[in-house]
Amino acid sequence: MMRCVKTCMLFILMVAVLFSGIPAVLAEEAVITVQGNGSVSAQPDMVTIYVNASAVADDMLTAQQRISETVAKATAALSALGIADADVVTTSYGYYPRYNYEGDTPKLIGYQANHGLEIICRNVLLDSVITALTDSGISEIHDVSYGVSDRSGLYKQALELAVRAAEEKAAAMAASGGKALTGLVSLTENQSYDARYAMVSAAKGENAMDAGIRSGSISVSASVTAVYGAQ
Repeated sequence: MMRCVKTCMLFILMVAVLFSGIPAVLAEEAVITVQGNGSVSAQPDMVTIYVNASAVADDMLTAQQRISETVAKATAALSALGIADADVVTTSYGYYPRYNYEGDTPKLIGYQANHGLEIICRNVLLDSVITALTDSGISEIHDVSYGVSDRSGLYKQALELAVRAAEEKAAAMAASGGKALTGLVSLTENQSYDARYAMVSAAKGENAMDAGIRSGSISVSASVTAVYGAQ
Protein backbone atom coordinates (compact mmCIF):
# COMPACT_ATOMS: atom_id res chain seq x y z
CA MET A 1 0.00 0.00 0.00
CA MET A 2 2.78 2.42 0.94
CA ARG A 3 4.56 1.58 -2.30
CA CYS A 4 1.45 2.43 -4.31
CA VAL A 5 1.13 5.77 -2.58
CA LYS A 6 4.76 6.59 -3.32
CA THR A 7 4.27 5.64 -6.96
CA CYS A 8 1.24 7.96 -7.28
CA MET A 9 3.08 10.83 -5.65
CA LEU A 10 6.03 10.30 -7.99
CA PHE A 11 3.69 10.36 -11.00
CA ILE A 12 2.05 13.60 -9.83
CA LEU A 13 5.46 15.17 -9.33
CA MET A 14 6.56 14.18 -12.83
CA VAL A 15 3.39 15.67 -14.36
CA ALA A 16 3.92 18.90 -12.43
CA VAL A 17 7.49 19.16 -13.65
CA LEU A 18 6.44 18.37 -17.23
CA PHE A 19 3.84 21.13 -17.39
CA SER A 20 5.68 23.67 -15.27
CA GLY A 21 7.01 25.38 -18.42
CA ILE A 22 3.59 26.05 -19.98
CA PRO A 23 2.80 29.28 -18.08
CA ALA A 24 6.15 30.66 -19.15
CA VAL A 25 5.34 29.89 -22.79
CA LEU A 26 1.86 31.37 -22.50
CA ALA A 27 3.30 34.44 -20.84
CA GLU A 28 5.12 35.19 -24.07
CA GLU A 29 1.76 35.82 -25.81
CA ALA A 30 1.37 39.60 -25.97
CA VAL A 31 -1.78 41.66 -26.54
CA ILE A 32 -1.64 44.71 -28.82
CA THR A 33 -4.49 47.24 -28.85
CA VAL A 34 -4.60 49.77 -31.70
CA GLN A 35 -6.98 52.28 -33.26
CA GLY A 36 -7.40 52.45 -37.01
CA ASN A 37 -8.88 55.33 -38.98
CA GLY A 38 -10.05 55.60 -42.56
CA SER A 39 -11.73 58.26 -44.66
CA VAL A 40 -13.18 58.56 -48.14
CA SER A 41 -13.86 61.88 -49.90
CA ALA A 42 -16.54 62.53 -52.50
CA GLN A 43 -18.20 65.40 -54.27
CA PRO A 44 -21.72 66.12 -52.92
CA ASP A 45 -24.62 65.10 -55.14
CA MET A 46 -27.42 66.62 -53.05
CA VAL A 47 -28.06 69.77 -51.07
CA THR A 48 -30.58 70.51 -48.32
CA ILE A 49 -31.93 74.04 -47.92
CA TYR A 50 -33.80 75.31 -44.86
CA VAL A 51 -36.01 78.31 -45.56
CA ASN A 52 -38.80 80.25 -43.90
CA ALA A 53 -41.79 81.90 -45.52
CA SER A 54 -43.43 84.72 -43.60
CA ALA A 55 -46.43 87.01 -44.10
CA VAL A 56 -48.01 89.82 -42.10
CA ALA A 57 -51.59 91.08 -42.11
CA ASP A 58 -54.05 92.98 -39.98
CA ASP A 59 -55.86 89.78 -39.00
CA MET A 60 -54.74 86.23 -38.39
CA LEU A 61 -56.82 84.63 -41.17
CA THR A 62 -55.37 86.90 -43.86
CA ALA A 63 -51.81 86.21 -42.64
CA GLN A 64 -52.45 82.47 -42.86
CA GLN A 65 -53.94 82.80 -46.35
CA ARG A 66 -50.96 84.81 -47.59
CA ILE A 67 -48.43 82.34 -46.21
CA SER A 68 -50.33 79.45 -47.79
CA GLU A 69 -50.29 81.20 -51.17
CA THR A 70 -46.54 81.87 -50.90
CA VAL A 71 -45.73 78.25 -50.02
CA ALA A 72 -48.02 76.94 -52.78
CA LYS A 73 -46.31 79.18 -55.34
CA ALA A 74 -42.86 78.10 -54.15
CA THR A 75 -43.80 74.42 -54.19
CA ALA A 76 -45.08 74.69 -57.76
CA ALA A 77 -41.87 76.44 -58.85
CA LEU A 78 -39.73 73.76 -57.19
CA SER A 79 -41.78 71.02 -58.81
CA ALA A 80 -41.19 72.64 -62.21
CA LEU A 81 -37.45 72.34 -61.56
CA GLY A 82 -37.81 68.61 -60.96
CA ILE A 83 -37.83 68.56 -57.16
CA ALA A 84 -40.13 65.83 -55.86
CA ASP A 85 -42.99 66.68 -53.52
CA ALA A 86 -41.55 64.25 -50.96
CA ASP A 87 -38.36 66.36 -50.85
CA VAL A 88 -40.24 69.47 -49.72
CA VAL A 89 -41.17 69.03 -46.06
CA THR A 90 -42.65 71.39 -43.47
CA THR A 91 -40.30 71.79 -40.49
CA SER A 92 -42.26 74.44 -38.59
CA TYR A 93 -45.49 76.41 -38.74
CA GLY A 94 -46.89 79.12 -36.50
CA TYR A 95 -48.33 82.59 -36.15
CA TYR A 96 -48.29 85.25 -33.49
CA PRO A 97 -49.71 88.74 -32.81
CA ARG A 98 -47.60 91.83 -33.48
CA TYR A 99 -47.63 94.76 -31.06
CA ASN A 100 -46.45 98.35 -31.08
CA TYR A 101 -44.66 99.04 -27.81
CA GLU A 102 -43.94 102.74 -28.37
CA GLY A 103 -46.74 103.95 -26.09
CA ASP A 104 -47.53 103.24 -22.47
CA THR A 105 -49.79 100.36 -23.48
CA PRO A 106 -48.87 97.76 -26.16
CA LYS A 107 -51.12 98.12 -29.18
CA LEU A 108 -52.04 95.20 -31.44
CA ILE A 109 -51.05 96.08 -35.01
CA GLY A 110 -51.54 92.74 -36.78
CA TYR A 111 -50.37 89.16 -37.09
CA GLN A 112 -47.40 87.33 -38.59
CA ALA A 113 -47.44 83.76 -39.92
CA ASN A 114 -44.34 81.63 -40.50
CA HIS A 115 -43.89 78.40 -42.44
CA GLY A 116 -40.50 76.65 -42.33
CA LEU A 117 -39.51 74.26 -45.12
CA GLU A 118 -36.76 71.70 -45.67
CA ILE A 119 -35.96 71.29 -49.37
CA ILE A 120 -33.75 68.49 -50.68
CA CYS A 121 -32.28 69.13 -54.11
CA ARG A 122 -31.02 66.20 -56.14
CA ASN A 123 -29.30 66.92 -59.45
CA VAL A 124 -30.78 70.43 -59.48
CA LEU A 125 -28.72 73.63 -59.70
CA LEU A 126 -28.77 75.48 -56.40
CA ASP A 127 -28.91 78.89 -58.07
CA SER A 128 -32.11 77.87 -59.87
CA VAL A 129 -33.68 76.77 -56.58
CA ILE A 130 -32.80 80.01 -54.79
CA THR A 131 -34.14 82.05 -57.71
CA ALA A 132 -37.41 80.07 -57.65
CA LEU A 133 -37.77 80.61 -53.90
CA THR A 134 -37.09 84.36 -53.97
CA ASP A 135 -39.38 84.85 -56.97
CA SER A 136 -42.09 83.07 -54.99
CA GLY A 137 -41.73 85.43 -52.05
CA ILE A 138 -39.48 83.37 -49.77
CA SER A 139 -36.46 85.47 -48.86
CA GLU A 140 -35.34 83.86 -45.59
CA ILE A 141 -32.74 81.17 -46.29
CA HIS A 142 -31.38 79.89 -42.97
CA ASP A 143 -29.02 77.12 -43.95
CA VAL A 144 -27.53 75.31 -46.95
CA SER A 145 -26.12 71.85 -46.25
CA TYR A 146 -24.40 69.63 -48.82
CA GLY A 147 -24.43 65.84 -48.63
CA VAL A 148 -24.03 62.57 -50.48
CA SER A 149 -26.89 60.21 -51.28
CA ASP A 150 -24.78 57.05 -50.91
CA ARG A 151 -23.25 57.78 -47.52
CA SER A 152 -23.58 54.14 -46.42
CA GLY A 153 -21.46 53.02 -49.37
CA LEU A 154 -18.78 55.61 -48.62
CA TYR A 155 -18.81 54.68 -44.94
CA LYS A 156 -18.30 51.01 -45.79
CA GLN A 157 -15.21 51.94 -47.80
CA ALA A 158 -13.92 54.08 -44.94
CA LEU A 159 -14.55 51.24 -42.48
CA GLU A 160 -12.54 48.81 -44.60
CA LEU A 161 -9.66 51.30 -44.70
CA ALA A 162 -9.85 51.72 -40.91
CA VAL A 163 -9.62 47.96 -40.31
CA ARG A 164 -6.68 47.70 -42.71
CA ALA A 165 -4.92 50.60 -41.00
CA ALA A 166 -5.41 48.99 -37.59
CA GLU A 167 -3.88 45.71 -38.76
CA GLU A 168 -0.90 47.46 -40.35
CA LYS A 169 -0.29 49.47 -37.19
CA ALA A 170 -0.51 46.37 -34.98
CA ALA A 171 1.88 44.46 -37.26
CA ALA A 172 4.40 47.30 -37.10
CA MET A 173 4.19 47.43 -33.32
CA ALA A 174 4.61 43.66 -33.04
CA ALA A 175 7.61 43.69 -35.37
CA SER A 176 9.28 46.45 -33.37
CA GLY A 177 9.04 44.19 -30.34
CA GLY A 178 10.39 41.16 -32.17
CA LYS A 179 7.02 39.45 -32.42
CA ALA A 180 4.45 38.56 -35.07
CA LEU A 181 0.67 38.81 -34.98
CA THR A 182 -1.09 35.56 -34.13
CA GLY A 183 -4.62 36.72 -34.88
CA LEU A 184 -7.42 39.19 -34.24
CA VAL A 185 -8.88 38.98 -30.73
CA SER A 186 -11.59 41.66 -30.96
CA LEU A 187 -12.73 44.49 -33.22
CA THR A 188 -14.91 47.44 -32.14
CA GLU A 189 -16.46 50.17 -34.28
CA ASN A 190 -15.97 53.67 -32.90
CA GLN A 191 -18.11 56.76 -33.48
CA SER A 192 -17.93 58.12 -37.00
CA TYR A 193 -18.32 61.61 -38.42
CA ASP A 194 -18.54 63.56 -41.67
CA ALA A 195 -16.35 66.54 -42.50
CA ARG A 196 -17.09 69.22 -45.03
CA TYR A 197 -14.12 70.95 -46.57
CA ALA A 198 -15.87 74.15 -47.60
CA MET A 199 -17.44 77.21 -46.09
CA VAL A 200 -21.07 77.22 -47.17
CA SER A 201 -22.93 80.52 -47.08
CA ALA A 202 -26.18 81.91 -48.37
CA ALA A 203 -27.45 85.45 -48.64
CA LYS A 204 -31.07 86.48 -48.36
CA GLY A 205 -33.51 88.07 -50.71
CA GLU A 206 -32.18 90.05 -53.65
CA ASN A 207 -28.56 89.22 -52.81
CA ALA A 208 -29.08 85.47 -53.01
CA MET A 209 -27.40 85.15 -56.41
CA ASP A 210 -24.29 86.96 -55.12
CA ALA A 211 -23.78 84.62 -52.15
CA GLY A 212 -20.79 82.83 -53.65
CA ILE A 213 -22.02 79.41 -52.54
CA ARG A 214 -19.37 76.69 -52.89
CA SER A 215 -19.96 73.01 -52.28
CA GLY A 216 -16.40 71.76 -51.71
CA SER A 217 -16.08 68.07 -50.86
CA ILE A 218 -17.32 65.78 -48.12
CA SER A 219 -15.17 63.29 -46.24
CA VAL A 220 -16.85 60.28 -44.60
CA SER A 221 -14.68 58.83 -41.84
CA ALA A 222 -14.65 55.62 -39.81
CA SER A 223 -12.68 54.47 -36.79
CA VAL A 224 -12.16 51.06 -35.16
CA THR A 225 -10.37 49.70 -32.11
CA ALA A 226 -8.69 46.34 -32.68
CA VAL A 227 -7.00 43.92 -30.29
CA TYR A 228 -4.44 41.44 -31.67
CA GLY A 229 -2.44 38.64 -30.14
CA ALA A 230 1.29 38.60 -30.82
CA GLN A 231 4.03 36.07 -30.17
